[in-house]
Amino acid sequence: MSRKYKGFSTPISDGSHIIIIIIIINKKFKYLNVANLSVMENGGQKEGGGGFQEDKDICKLKRYKLFLKFGAKPVNVAYPLPLASFLAFSLSNSGILEFLLSYIFCFFFFTAANLWNHLNDAEDDARDGRKHATFLINRRKEATIFSILFYFLSASILLFSKDSISIPLFLICALLTWIYSDKQLFGKKFKRLKEDYRTELLTYLIVTPGFPALLWTFFAPFSTTALVFSLIFASLYLSGVLLKDLKDITSD
Repeated sequence: MSRKYKGFSTPISDGSHIIIIIIIINKKFKYLNVANLSVMENGGQKEGGGGFQEDKDICKLKRYKLFLKFGAKPVNVAYPLPLASFLAFSLSNSGILEFLLSYIFCFFFFTAANLWNHLNDAEDDARDGRKHATFLINRRKEATIFSILFYFLSASILLFSKDSISIPLFLICALLTWIYSDKQLFGKKFKRLKEDYRTELLTYLIVTPGFPALLWTFFAPFSTTALVFSLIFASLYLSGVLLKDLKDITSD
């Protein structure tokens, strides 16, 4: 698995350097140690120097980098792309601090939700021959703790929100994204939300407008303009999802 306004009165140049910095950071992810990924895929062994090195010997920092890489997929307009934050920043005439806080929030939240989703899909991905699924299976406990930690870190950023409505919005989005993917707790007894098209659609209909509304509260209190902003982002996101599903059906 879960985006006002007086117009474009803020000069684009006010935030362009922020975008450049974030693009550089995102590109950094592309150059993570690919060799380590292939190690996980081949049962956790790597030939080098004088022999083989077990997966367990890979330093924690490298494993955490891999968790962050999983957390950045799939790419969307909130994270790792900063488009949602930048548009809200431009429309609200807010400062760069608000922009940074909103993007940091997206970083924590989407890393948690995406990693949790990949982790719970790992066994199915391994059967389908997906790359790097073995790494997540072998690091299930560690990845779970990492995901939960990032959910809590995203919640801590709510201290900088400008509207208390951010709290219930966060709880709704966090709970639904967790249950949507969960296969280890609720998923053991109940069908996952993503495994039934009705509950999957319901999740999207709630989270896709709820998250941009939550994001907006870092820039200004919730308002009618914020509602319009959220609905526009929800429409665009859902359109992308439907087009992707249509493409998948056509290719099948």
